[in-house]
Amino acid sequence: TLRYEAEGRCLSAALLCGDNAAALECCRALVAFLEAALAHVPAHALLALQRFTLCDLELESGDAAEARRQMEACAEAVAISYGAKSALRAAARERWEELMSGGS
Repeated sequence: TLRYEAEGRCLSAALLCGDNAAALECCRALVAFLEAALAHVPAHALLALQRFTLCDLELESGDAAEARRQMEACAEAVAISYGAKSALRAAARERWEELMSGGS
């Protein structure tokens, strides 16, 4: 949809410009849109990848609890959409464990 495309382009532009606050706002909107649009497929690969990005942005903004929540949801979805033994699943799981241990 137009809204998804616009938010995605704004996210890309904000990331390129180093505007993490704008990137976080756009990424949150993208995840919310995908959650609603893909409610019937909660482990959709696109939503999982967007959560990976949102995790990093939440952590950058200082919200470690939300970053952990997003990465946990990402890791669970990646296990389904990419497979439990995929490289992306391993990366998501490693990132989640790092966040749980207080790392950034």
